[in-house]
Amino acid sequence: MKKLKWYFLAFCVINTFITLFVAAVMYIYFPGENITPDYLWKIPLLSFCSVLPAMVLFSKKDPSRREFIMRRILHFVFTVAVVVGLLLIYGWLETRQLPFFITFFMLVFCTTTYIGFRDEKKLADKINEKIKEKNASHDT
Repeated sequence: MKKLKWYFLAFCVINTFITLFVAAVMYIYFPGENITPDYLWKIPLLSFCSVLPAMVLFSKKDPSRREFIMRRILHFVFTVAVVVGLLLIYGWLETRQLPFFITFFMLVFCTTTYIGFRDEKKLADKINEKIKEKNASHDT
């Protein structure tokens, strides 16, 4: 159930950002153009497909450091493949834009990964501190 909640939250966040991004691009680069009804299924489909590669991140056992890094790399590659593939199919991305898009995607991916690791480390440090305090109070 916890994984399902995570997938749903990720879908909602991605869907929101894609919707805002599409709205901004339409406003800036295509003023006066309207979003067509097919966007109502394209954006959620892109969001859903963007979440699917995260399945490689989850494991029933604790992965080794090497396995964890490989899972992160696979996650990135699968996500880029899915997103770029759908954007090309939709006609929202041209092949000449691929280097810029992949660079931008890598920057966003690395930033969000770093922020996630930083937050997880803070939480782990906080939990470890509470455990130390609890153990110290039991020893006295």
